[in-house]
Amino acid sequence: METYKPFNRIFARQMRKESTRSEILLWMHLRKSQMGYPFKRQVPIGPYIVDFYAPRLHIAAEVDGSVHENEDAWEYDDKRTSYLKEKHNIDVLRVGAWSCENFMPEVITLIEDAIKEQEEKWHLK
Repeated sequence: METYKPFNRIFARQMRKESTRSEILLWMHLRKSQMGYPFKRQVPIGPYIVDFYAPRLHIAAEVDGSVHENEDAWEYDDKRTSYLKEKHNIDVLRVGAWSCENFMPEVITLIEDAIKEQEEKWHLK
Protein backbone atom coordinates (compact mmCIF):
# COMPACT_ATOMS: atom_id res chain seq x y z
CA MET A 1 0.00 0.00 0.00
CA GLU A 2 1.01 3.57 -0.48
CA THR A 3 2.37 5.64 2.35
CA TYR A 4 -0.35 7.77 3.89
CA LYS A 5 0.12 11.48 4.14
CA PRO A 6 0.15 12.71 7.77
CA PHE A 7 -2.75 15.04 6.95
CA ASN A 8 -4.91 12.08 5.93
CA ARG A 9 -4.23 10.31 9.21
CA ILE A 10 -5.05 13.44 11.21
CA PHE A 11 -8.21 14.04 9.19
CA ALA A 12 -9.23 10.37 9.54
CA ARG A 13 -8.85 10.62 13.33
CA GLN A 14 -11.04 13.73 13.33
CA MET A 15 -13.65 11.98 11.16
CA ARG A 16 -13.79 9.08 13.63
CA LYS A 17 -14.62 11.58 16.38
CA GLU A 18 -17.31 13.23 14.23
CA SER A 19 -19.07 10.16 12.81
CA THR A 20 -22.57 10.56 11.44
CA ARG A 21 -25.50 8.77 13.05
CA SER A 22 -25.59 6.33 10.12
CA GLU A 23 -21.89 5.55 10.47
CA ILE A 24 -22.27 4.96 14.21
CA LEU A 25 -25.19 2.61 13.64
CA LEU A 26 -23.27 0.58 11.07
CA TRP A 27 -20.12 0.58 13.20
CA MET A 28 -22.10 -1.07 16.01
CA HIS A 29 -22.42 -4.11 13.70
CA LEU A 30 -18.92 -4.08 12.21
CA ARG A 31 -16.76 -3.46 15.29
CA LYS A 32 -15.02 -6.16 17.27
CA SER A 33 -15.08 -8.57 14.30
CA GLN A 34 -18.83 -9.17 14.72
CA MET A 35 -19.04 -9.97 11.00
CA GLY A 36 -16.24 -12.53 11.31
CA TYR A 37 -13.48 -10.16 10.19
CA PRO A 38 -12.04 -6.99 11.68
CA PHE A 39 -13.19 -3.72 10.15
CA LYS A 40 -11.50 -0.38 10.77
CA ARG A 41 -13.14 3.06 10.68
CA GLN A 42 -12.09 6.07 8.61
CA VAL A 43 -9.03 4.50 7.01
CA PRO A 44 -6.71 6.54 4.78
CA ILE A 45 -5.92 4.69 1.55
CA GLY A 46 -3.89 6.69 -0.91
CA PRO A 47 -5.46 10.13 -1.29
CA TYR A 48 -8.83 8.97 0.10
CA ILE A 49 -10.35 8.03 3.44
CA VAL A 50 -12.85 5.16 3.43
CA ASP A 51 -15.60 4.93 6.04
CA PHE A 52 -15.01 1.25 6.91
CA TYR A 53 -12.35 -1.14 5.70
CA ALA A 54 -11.72 -4.86 6.19
CA PRO A 55 -8.10 -5.35 5.10
CA ARG A 56 -8.17 -9.14 4.93
CA LEU A 57 -11.27 -9.06 2.72
CA HIS A 58 -10.27 -6.06 0.61
CA ILE A 59 -13.73 -4.55 1.22
CA ALA A 60 -14.47 -0.90 1.85
CA ALA A 61 -17.97 0.03 2.98
CA GLU A 62 -19.04 3.60 2.31
CA VAL A 63 -22.07 5.24 3.92
CA ASP A 64 -23.51 7.75 1.47
CA GLY A 65 -25.56 10.59 2.90
CA SER A 66 -27.36 13.39 1.09
CA VAL A 67 -24.05 15.00 0.07
CA HIS A 68 -23.67 12.11 -2.41
CA GLU A 69 -26.91 12.90 -4.24
CA ASN A 70 -25.67 15.12 -7.05
CA GLU A 71 -23.81 14.56 -10.30
CA ASP A 72 -20.50 16.04 -9.07
CA ALA A 73 -20.53 13.70 -6.08
CA TRP A 74 -21.34 10.71 -8.29
CA GLU A 75 -18.36 11.50 -10.51
CA TYR A 76 -16.10 11.90 -7.49
CA ASP A 77 -17.37 8.63 -5.98
CA ASP A 78 -16.82 6.81 -9.30
CA LYS A 79 -13.26 8.16 -9.53
CA ARG A 80 -12.60 7.14 -5.93
CA THR A 81 -14.07 3.66 -6.41
CA SER A 82 -12.00 3.13 -9.56
CA TYR A 83 -8.83 4.20 -7.77
CA LEU A 84 -9.45 1.84 -4.84
CA LYS A 85 -10.19 -1.08 -7.19
CA GLU A 86 -7.38 -0.48 -9.67
CA LYS A 87 -4.58 0.56 -7.30
CA HIS A 88 -5.45 -1.51 -4.21
CA ASN A 89 -7.79 -4.29 -5.41
CA ILE A 90 -10.46 -3.08 -2.96
CA ASP A 91 -14.12 -3.70 -3.67
CA VAL A 92 -16.28 -0.78 -2.55
CA LEU A 93 -19.72 -1.41 -1.13
CA ARG A 94 -21.91 1.70 -1.03
CA VAL A 95 -24.89 1.91 1.33
CA GLY A 96 -27.20 4.84 1.83
CA ALA A 97 -27.31 6.60 5.17
CA TRP A 98 -31.10 6.34 5.10
CA SER A 99 -30.81 2.56 4.67
CA CYS A 100 -28.49 2.33 7.69
CA GLU A 101 -31.02 4.19 9.79
CA ASN A 102 -34.15 2.40 8.55
CA PHE A 103 -33.16 -0.96 7.07
CA MET A 104 -30.13 -2.18 8.99
CA PRO A 105 -30.98 -5.91 8.67
CA GLU A 106 -30.92 -5.53 4.87
CA VAL A 107 -27.64 -3.58 5.04
CA ILE A 108 -26.10 -6.33 7.17
CA THR A 109 -27.29 -8.97 4.70
CA LEU A 110 -25.69 -6.99 1.87
CA ILE A 111 -22.39 -6.88 3.77
CA GLU A 112 -22.60 -10.58 4.68
CA ASP A 113 -23.11 -11.42 1.01
CA ALA A 114 -20.09 -9.30 0.05
CA ILE A 115 -18.02 -11.06 2.73
CA LYS A 116 -18.99 -14.48 1.34
CA GLU A 117 -17.96 -13.38 -2.15
CA GLN A 118 -14.61 -12.15 -0.87
CA GLU A 119 -14.03 -15.34 1.14
CA GLU A 120 -14.42 -17.32 -2.07
CA LYS A 121 -12.31 -14.88 -4.08
CA TRP A 122 -9.44 -14.88 -1.56
CA HIS A 123 -9.92 -18.54 -0.42
CA LEU A 124 -10.40 -17.50 3.19
CA LYS A 125 -12.70 -20.26 4.42
